[in-house]
This record gives sequence, C-alpha cells and structure tokens, in this order.
Amino acid sequence: MRDVLVIGARGVLGAGIGDTLSRRDGIRVHRGSRSGGSEGFVEIDTGSREALLAAVVGMDAVVVAAPQSEPAVQMACVEARVPCVDVSPSGVLYDLAVRDCAGTTVPLVMMCGFFPGLSGVLAAHAALGLDEVHRIDIGLLQSCNARVGSAGVTDMLRAIARPVDVGGRFVRGFGATREFVVGRRIFVGRAMQYEEAAILSASLGVDHVTYWTAWDSAGLTRAIAMLAKLALIRPILRAGRGITPRHDPRRPETTWLAAEAVGTVAGRPASRRIGAEASSDYGTTAAMAAVVVERLLAGLETQPGILVPKDFLDLEGVEAAFGDRLRVYR
Repeated sequence: MRDVLVIGARGVLGAGIGDTLSRRDGIRVHRGSRSGGSEGFVEIDTGSREALLAAVVGMDAVVVAAPQSEPAVQMACVEARVPCVDVSPSGVLYDLAVRDCAGTTVPLVMMCGFFPGLSGVLAAHAALGLDEVHRIDIGLLQSCNARVGSAGVTDMLRAIARPVDVGGRFVRGFGATREFVVGRRIFVGRAMQYEEAAILSASLGVDHVTYWTAWDSAGLTRAIAMLAKLALIRPILRAGRGITPRHDPRRPETTWLAAEAVGTVAGRPASRRIGAEASSDYGTTAAMAAVVVERLLAGLETQPGILVPKDFLDLEGVEAAFGDRLRVYR
C-alpha cells in the first residue's frame, strides 16, 4: 500500500479528494485537518514546521486542499523528499513556491484541478498546430448547483473583482464579454483576471491569455456583473462572511470549459478550439488530483521542480485517465 496524506480533508474539496483517492487500488489515505480529533483524522498544524515535517515524513505523496499564505507544506515535502500536489488556484502561492523551493529534487505540482489545471491542459492543446499563437481565451461555464465550499466562492469572487487585461488593455473585471461554444452548449463569458494566465503566457510564449466565466443562470451572472460594476464585491468579501451556495444532490452540476487559440499557420490567420464537459467542478478537481497522484506513485512523473499539470499531462492522457467522466469536444 502507498500512503497519501490529504491536508484540509475536512473541507468540501479535501473530503472529495480523500474519497476519490480511497477508491483507488493500492492507496491508503491519511486525512489531516487543523482540528483533527475525530476518528480517521489526524491533527496537523500547518503553522508549525516541525508538525508539518512529522506529518509528511513516511508518506509517498501529499495533497494540499487547504489555503496557505506561504508554501509551508511544499517546503516540508522538499525536506522530506515527498512529492506534493496542491489544488489552490493562487498565483501568489505558486510564485512563493518558485522562490522558496528553488532547486527542489522532488515534483511539486501546483494549481492541480479543473480550473486551474485542466484549463491549462486544454489551452496548451488548443495552441498545438498553430505556427504562431497571438491570443488564448479560456471560458468556464459554472453550475449554480455546484457543491463548493466558501473558500472556493471567495477565490472566484476575488478574481472577478480585479481589473483584467483584455488584449493589452485593462478593463473592469466581469465587464467585457465574449461567446464560447462547447459541443451544443453556447454561453457568453465575462472577463476575469485569473492567475493561471501569467503562467500560461510565460510557458507558452503567448502575450495575451484571457479568462472568462459565467453561471448557467443568466440572472445570477447579471447580478454578479452589477456587483462588480458597483465595486461592491470587495466590501462584501471584507465583511468576512463566508458564502456557501445551496447544493441539491438530486440535480446535476454540469460544468463546461472551453479554450480557443488564435494565431497563424503558414502565415495565414487560423484558430483552434477545444472544449470539455464535466459532471462537476470539485468532482473533476478531485479526479485530476488523483490522476496526478497515481502518476507520481507509479514513477510516471519524475521531473523535479515546480510544475503545473500541463507541464507533464497532455489531453489524450487526461481523456484516457478520466474515461466517460469527461467529455471532450474537438
């Protein structure tokens, strides 16, 4: 049996990751949280270097599903020589890991989920076949029935509230719009400043990478757009009241992701589109984390350093791992 520690296993996403990994053959899941206490959970103080090191030593892999202001878990994993997978969307955390874990000899996978994570894999695939790539647009249609925690809602609203670079010009977050097509689904996304964009821009050599999102309720999308226009999102977040949407397990929570790359082929304008349909956002993030963990445990990913999924996963590999849980539209 291979031992995998999930830090933040009491949260909605962390619990889902733990459950997904526990269904994989040959994996024994250890669930860690700040509170610990109850059966099946171990208490982990992420603010203590000694406590973190004691928790990760002897593990074959560690998954982080808890927010961090510093890459403390990653630094402990480097010291213990244990691969680490983090699902946080934070670009600041990614930059800090690059700074603090430079020269690591173990894989530290960051932004490993559906959005970000699979979004980067789709973007990289869309760019294939173009001689030059001038722009990449990535759109996410979210479900109003998504089973998400308050931390995920806060992360999304913060991204929406920021000014966003659209084609080299900064505009109000969630103001500019554009259309996306995924299979038979058509939606209009609104621009957001998402931190995966800078990583893709640097690694793919594309100046303009823009993220867009909306919900499958036009009313909710318009309401959030109005809050953004009136600059009310940040005050709401500063009030410190967590927002957890209602989830009805009897109803679907389907989500759609699209990527379009625009550039040239043989000197002529060209574009490539790719889309994906998943049964849920958090469910796909949990599955993505499990796929990466399995690769690490199997020795399929031995490249050390600070990585994101698109650095070592291609779309075909993701499709093979997910099977019918992910539908891809080319």
